This record gives sequence, structure tokens and C-alpha cells, in this order.
Amino acid sequence: MKMLLFYSIKGSLFMLPFLVSGQSSMPETTLPINWVRSGTDLASYTMGISNQNSHSGNQSVFIKSLQLATNEEYGTLATTVKPGKYRGKKIKYSAWLKTEEADSACLWMRIDSPKGITLNFDNMRCRGVHGTTDWHNNSIILYVPDSACQISYGFYILGKGAAWMDDVEFDIAPDSMALTDLIKGDFSCRIPGFKPSQNTKKEPYDTGFEN
Repeated sequence: MKMLLFYSIKGSLFMLPFLVSGQSSMPETTLPINWVRSGTDLASYTMGISNQNSHSGNQSVFIKSLQLATNEEYGTLATTVKPGKYRGKKIKYSAWLKTEEADSACLWMRIDSPKGITLNFDNMRCRGVHGTTDWHNNSIILYVPDSACQISYGFYILGKGAAWMDDVEFDIAPDSMALTDLIKGDFSCRIPGFKPSQNTKKEPYDTGFEN
């Protein structure tokens, strides 16, 4: 199966997605182009494109826990893009989330170097969406260094429940806008066995999940 690695730094949990090849027994659903499933145990979650809930248009993406899920597990949908025009700038990743009995649903974004160093990262760990909520906008703001090789992002459920995401937007943020980066000081995480994604798009694609 595809897994995510968790790093605990000074008592704080940093979720750093690291894709590993393998098999999953999770029921198959349709995924958006260039998005992948990942998580601690894919048999505990179903995820893919939904035509039952959308913020706009006809479709969104969803993650829903199955009976096997525990409070210590998570499932995520993830993709990557090239830094391109965002190098040397602040980037704002925003998306609309809707939840149903969710322990915690969050966006996440990570900036990687060619050697697998996590340059900047946020997984909304202190501001997740809990319970049952209607559509509302969430955002992450990170700085993209010139040395970045890719931007990984997505959303996840920690524990049980269901969440939908729609209408993803990427914007260059003004200098006055505060960063939400969870990595402070001189700390940097190296992802074991890191290899830049071979399917990375130059720009975010199908951000409304209609194709």
C-alpha cells in the first residue's frame, strides 16, 4: 500500500507524505488525474471523486473512513506540482471543505528540495475541521524557496468521519500575508528514499474536479 510517514518533533506531529509502492485491499473508486491515495492503512478508508456533494459544479473529492478506522489512523488524497512561477514567493493554497462526523479534516502542503529535504510544511494540525460542517474555505500559506523541486499538497482525515474538498485555488500571496508554516528555526526533515514525482504537473490541474 501507499503510506505516509509521521515525524514527532518535540511532541508535535508533523505529517510528511512519502509514497511507497505496494497493494491495497481498499475498494476502488475513481481518482482525479495525477492524484494518489495514501495513508496509514488504506483498508480503513475509501476516497475518490464524488458526484453527491460539491461546492460548485457537479463533482468534488472525498475521503470516508470505514469500520476498521481508528483514531490514530489517517487517509489522504495527494498530488504534486512543479514550483515554477511560485519560486521565491509566498503561495496560498486554499480549498473548500465539508465534513460529516469527522474527528479532524485538514488541508496539507509541503515544499520539497531535490534531496528530499522538507523546506516548508503545514498540515493544519492545530486548526483542523471537526464534526459535521457545511462548506467553508480553508487555506495554507508557505514560502517556496528557489531550491524547491516540487510542491506536494492535498487533504486528509485523521481518525473517523467523512470529508469533501472542492474548488482548489493557488495564488501568489502578498508579502504582508502571514505564513502558516509549522517548521520553525533551523529544523529540516529529510524524507528517506525520496525521489521527485515523475508525474508532476507544471500547474495545478482540474482544481474543480470536473474532468
